[in-house]
Order: sequence, then structure tokens, then C-alpha cells
Amino acid sequence: MMNNLKIKSKIILGFLVPVTLLVFVSIGVYIYTNRVISNHSWVIHTVSVIAEVKGLGSALVDMETGERGFLFSGDELFLEPYIKGKENFNKQIKLLLEKVSDNPIQIKNLNELAELQAVWDKDINQHEIQLRKDSTKGVENLDSLVAEFRKALGKEKMDKMRAKINEIVSIEESLNIKRSADSNANVSFLISFTIIATLLAIILSLVIGFYIAGTISDPINNLISISQKLAVGNLQFDIEIDSKDEVGILSEAFKTIKSSLMLLTVDSLELVKAAVNGKLSTRADATKHQGDYRKIVEGVNQTLDAVILPVQEASSVLLELSKGNLKARVTGDYKGDHATIKNSLNSSLVTLNEYVGEISRVLSSMSAGDLTVEVTKDFAGDFAEIKKALTLIVDSF
Repeated sequence: MMNNLKIKSKIILGFLVPVTLLVFVSIGVYIYTNRVISNHSWVIHTVSVIAEVKGLGSALVDMETGERGFLFSGDELFLEPYIKGKENFNKQIKLLLEKVSDNPIQIKNLNELAELQAVWDKDINQHEIQLRKDSTKGVENLDSLVAEFRKALGKEKMDKMRAKINEIVSIEESLNIKRSADSNANVSFLISFTIIATLLAIILSLVIGFYIAGTISDPINNLISISQKLAVGNLQFDIEIDSKDEVGILSEAFKTIKSSLMLLTVDSLELVKAAVNGKLSTRADATKHQGDYRKIVEGVNQTLDAVILPVQEASSVLLELSKGNLKARVTGDYKGDHATIKNSLNSSLVTLNEYVGEISRVLSSMSAGDLTVEVTKDFAGDFAEIKKALTLIVDSF
């Protein structure tokens, strides 16, 4: 899959992978942080409920204290704690019912506590307070109030309310223990998750990053090595890069360069071999090459044409010479060394023609009876011996 991606896409992917992993880690941390916060909130909620339930007990004690103070003194000023405690109880019981609205058991317990408090207040507190007021007015005496005290009905009901409060507190403390344990567990998990997820994200990012870097750098290093070989004319290498990115396209170009150079090399060696063997008419097929490579092959072919043409004409002239035709000449328009060869060959032919003409003239004169004929033309080099021999022949007559 990576081989089919462009380099730009690979680089973008290299950035996206760690960012994506970081996003997942952040989401996980966010989720479990919210759980920790939620659990902590429930712990605080439970502690608050416990404190307020205990506050109900305090309100009951205030009611009991105020009621007893009034019973002993007859002074209604002592009823203030009773009244205040009753108001606080009713207020707090309403708030608690809202706070524990998610807990049917606690709602039931609070309602039962409210009923116990209402019965206790009506049957005990208000009854005894009314007896005390009547005794103050002289309607009743204190003996009836003492008789009520001795029944200990208020203590019995107070004990039931305390037991109910302790039951509610016990349930909340059990919830608090569980919620605290859940909170601690979530905190521990959050710490472990953050550390492990972060490490995994780092490791995966490094692994994927090195892998992506390798898919880019390894083929490039391979092409660098190949280009260094090409620079010194070494075509003995293989290109094994299988990718669709820019490096893959570049590798295909290198393959084409190698093929073109190898074809050019093969054709050049064939021409050299043919030239060494004297086959100067051999030519390379320029149509197999493209661009400037074709121009090179065409240039070599043109060079061979320029070399072989004067050779062919000189061979033709020499062939005529071998047939006795001393009037044959090299007529091509040649330059440089080819012009020198042309001029030398033509000059030799002119000289030979003059020598043969001189010999023919002398021999013709002798055949006509003119024995006074002389060899008047100068003969150069080895041809001087011919002149000497011809002169001896004339002088011998």
C-alpha cells in the first residue's frame, strides 16, 4: 500500500499517525478523567449526605433540649431551640430527599424518619408542652407531666429515630466506601492508561515514522548509488524499486537511461568490431535510438560515410590503374587528410602517365628509325633506373 502513495502523501501520513494516536489518547484521558471527576463528585455527595443526615440528629437533639428546658422552667424562651430544631429538621429532610432521589432505599428511610419525627413531635413533644402550659395556667398539675415522663415514650421514639439515622448513615458510608474505591480505581487506571497509551503512541509513531522514512530514503539511496555508477560508465547494475511514487517514476527513468546507454554501447562496439575487420560499410540502426542518442549514432554513421567515401573512390581509381588506365583520377571534394590522399594519388597517376608517355615517345621514335632520340624527361626515385635503362638501349644502337 505504501508503495502506491506519493512522497507528499507519505509525509502527510507520517504526521497524521502520531496526531491521530494523540487524539485517541486524549479522548481516553478525557473519558477517564470525567469518570474520576464523577466518582469524586459522588464521594463528596455522599459525605455531604452523611453530614446532613447527622444534622437531622442534631436538629432532633435541639428539639428535645428545647422541649425539656421548657418543661423544667415553664419559660417559653426555652422553646426557641425546639422551634429552630424543628424548622431545620423539616428543611433538611426536604433537601435530603432531593439529594438521594436516585436511591429508593434512602428515600424510604428518610420518609420513615420523617414519619417517626412527626409522631414523636405530635404525641410526645407537643403533648408534654401543652401539659406544661396547662400546669402553668393551673388547669393541670405537674403530676400528670411527671407521669408522662415516667412512661419514657419520648426516649423510645428518640431511640428509633437515632437508629433510623444510623441506618441511613451506614448505607451512605457503605456507598462512600464503594465510591471511594471506584474513584481510586479510576485514578489508578487513568494514570496507567495515560502512561501506557502515551508510550504506545510514541513507539507506534516511531515505528511508523521510521518505516515511512525507509520507504522514501532507501530507494533514493539506491538511486544515488546507481547514479554514481552511471557517472563512471558502469552499467552493471539492477534497479529493483517497486513503488508508484516519484522515486518509482525516477527509477523507471533510470531503467530507460540504462537501456539506452546499453543499446548505444552495443551498437558502438559492433561498429568498432566491423571497422577492425575492415567492414567499413557496416552501419548502426539509428531508428532504434531516441533523442540525442539517435544524433550520436547518426553522427557516427556520417563519420564512417565521410571516411569510407574517399577510400572507395581511391580503390576505384587504383582498380583502373591496375587495368592500365592512367587517366583515372580522384575527383571527390575532400578535406584534410582525405584531400592529401587525393592529391598524392592524383599526382602519382600524373607522374606515371608522363613516364609512360616519355617511354612511348622514345620507343616510337626508335621504331621509326630515329636512333638519335634522347630521354629528355627527368625520372625521380626508382623511376630513374627506368630512364637509365632506356638511355642504354638508345645508345646501344
